[in-house]
Amino acid sequence: MKKYDHVDALRGIAVLLVILVHTGKFFSPELFLHTAAKFGQYGVQLFFVMSAFTLCNSINKIVNFHVLDYCSFMLRRFFRIAPLYYLAIPSYFLFTYCFLHFTGDTPFTPPNEYSPLKVSSNIIFLHGLYPAGNNIIVPGGWSIGCEFLFYALFPLMFYLIKAKRMFFLYIGILSGACLAVLLALKHRADGNGHWELLNNTYIYFSLFNQMPCFLLGIAYYFYSGIKSFKNSIYYLSLPALVALIYLHDSQFGSALTPLLAAIVSVCAAFILTNQTIPLLLKRIGEISFSMYIWHFIPAWILGATIKATHIELFQSRVFDIAYYLLVVSITYFASVISSRFIEIPCNNFGHRLAIKIQNTNYPAILKAPAPEVKPEN
Repeated sequence: MKKYDHVDALRGIAVLLVILVHTGKFFSPELFLHTAAKFGQYGVQLFFVMSAFTLCNSINKIVNFHVLDYCSFMLRRFFRIAPLYYLAIPSYFLFTYCFLHFTGDTPFTPPNEYSPLKVSSNIIFLHGLYPAGNNIIVPGGWSIGCEFLFYALFPLMFYLIKAKRMFFLYIGILSGACLAVLLALKHRADGNGHWELLNNTYIYFSLFNQMPCFLLGIAYYFYSGIKSFKNSIYYLSLPALVALIYLHDSQFGSALTPLLAAIVSVCAAFILTNQTIPLLLKRIGEISFSMYIWHFIPAWILGATIKATHIELFQSRVFDIAYYLLVVSITYFASVISSRFIEIPCNNFGHRLAIKIQNTNYPAILKAPAPEVKPEN
């Protein structure tokens, strides 16, 4: 077993949770599965934790971080995310247009609500700073915007934290301050006298609210070998899980749920470390980004078709599970194709291009051929 096989397993669990929340919308509200499926949304926070850990592991190999290293880092991340995301933008537009034409319904953004600014903010990955375009062009695109903003800040954060561990505290305070500013701006814009931080709103999606996930991912990298840190996570995980369930969808609860989900995620990482990982789960983790991007389509097509023709089927727990597994299977095979022909080639191209940029400072690196790399989240 490879040292970081559990990271692939956790990515696999994360995308399976995310698919669950979107298929669970079709389950009968009378069933427990419908309620339980809502918590699948915290698979995104598990993605964030593992993403921060993976980035730490890769960037720590660079002793002295220069401007060209930063450009190389961002180039790698761009070619990791952008090609598939750019394909998803017109794909979801065409999907929505066709479904509206033939059925008159769509769960995604109608074509008439697209605008050049909304689309362009997604193209340059700044939609995390633009509420109108944040989660509207590609379903689930808010997490990509949040992650890309983190990429831009990560190298500086990593080396400051590495040099002075108290920087964790500084970043946490800064994130809290920025979150308070966002709430104040929302309060002033709404003018309704209510202070709220609700689930699935722009403020909930913001990097400042999700920052605890990334910080705990970095902490997991630095302190995973320290017994006191590991024990602290174990002791906190059960209260965090209980609080997460209680605070889900509550007013202001969403200011804490990313942190609580991150604590549970790190606990899961400790549990799975050095465990035998099922090959299928590992493979799902390796193509989890493709599965995240594409699962909305089969989930909606199958769910909407069955609901329109045989809605009574969703009253059965067995059928709900079968529907979920069918969506996972379709998404898996579609993602194998997109990973093979889009993600891996583009990722390898970005890797080679990044090494050429580093050639100015590190000519010796180019003497060895660029290794083929698999997608990372």
